[in-house]
Amino acid sequence: MLLGTNDIVPNTDDAVYQTSLSNILDQLLNLGIKPIVLLTPPTTVSTDIQADGRRTRNASAITTIVNKNAGIKYYDLDELVGQIRVSTGEKDDIKTSFNADGVHFTVHGNEAIAKMLNEKFVRNGGLL
Repeated sequence: MLLGTNDIVPNTDDAVYQTSLSNILDQLLNLGIKPIVLLTPPTTVSTDIQADGRRTRNASAITTIVNKNAGIKYYDLDELVGQIRVSTGEKDDIKTSFNADGVHFTVHGNEAIAKMLNEKFVRNGGLL
């Protein structure tokens, strides 16, 4: 489950965001599905304020996931696909070689994410 930029709706209260994510996770868990959550990655087209909102929402998502206490795995893609934005000092931009259009990844970027997931799961004893 990839949390995308559409998941960061402007003017959405943090509690509403957490409740919505919690409801989705509950539905999946009730179906016997243990989701793997990829936190919202950086976007080069976002403003600094939107980038800050993305980081805040990711922190909220981590809180929601951890509070489920169901062993749900989550990964922050910033280290893998992000590069420092000078104006924020954070990994708020997509690495140039992974950047297709400011929001989506190139084939090379998607391959890097797939490789990371393969290493996390296949080489570390399989899925969950």
